[in-house]
Amino acid sequence: MGWNYWYNWVIILPAELSAAAILIDYWGMRKDAVWITVCLIVVITINMLGAGVYGECEFIFASIKILTLVGLIILGVILDLGGGPSHDRIGFRYWKEPGPFVQYLGIEGAKGRFLAYWSVLTTAAFSFIGTEIVAIAAGEAKCVHSFPLPAASESVADLTLTDRNPRRNVPRAIRRVYVRIIFFYFTSVIIISLLVPSNHPLLNFKTKDASASPFVIAIREAGIKGLPGFIK
Repeated sequence: MGWNYWYNWVIILPAELSAAAILIDYWGMRKDAVWITVCLIVVITINMLGAGVYGECEFIFASIKILTLVGLIILGVILDLGGGPSHDRIGFRYWKEPGPFVQYLGIEGAKGRFLAYWSVLTTAAFSFIGTEIVAIAAGEAKCVHSFPLPAASESVADLTLTDRNPRRNVPRAIRRVYVRIIFFYFTSVIIISLLVPSNHPLLNFKTKDASASPFVIAIREAGIKGLPGFIK
């Protein structure tokens, strides 16, 4: 298990660095080696500055991600209901035509749709890596029960140490992970399926920048200028 987890994160780091370079390529700055090096230096620096700095950076980046996803979900609902510049009310149009499944590599029939499903699943599963960290942390957690501190003065008379009980807190944290996955991942996928047809030509992963992002495609199709670049 330890070696599998090591291999997992060894693969994730270069994949994330490559993804960062692709995102930057969206603005026409195609110098992948330079951007990968810059991002790698930033990652190494943050990790060398200690757990405190790492935690603060993680909090800031996660907050930006959450705010962006919430904004995109709200924007997606507005666009789907015809609130965009084109005033095209999409509704569930793309669920009917072309439908949720397309043929994989031109293979006709149920076999082509089956292969298309598994091709997407193997890519989507990558996004769920890391959700198990909360449970793994439970194996290293120590149970520290709360007790009153000595009353050195009136200002600290009522203070107590925080009760750090992994048997209570870890299950609570894991339940929150499920809620976040359902809300952010599933809701985002549903919104994307409403806004972008499954056979859209930019979803074939042949583009060399972030223009194949489903939300970018949806915003472009709605006729909103400037926002795709801001989102990326």
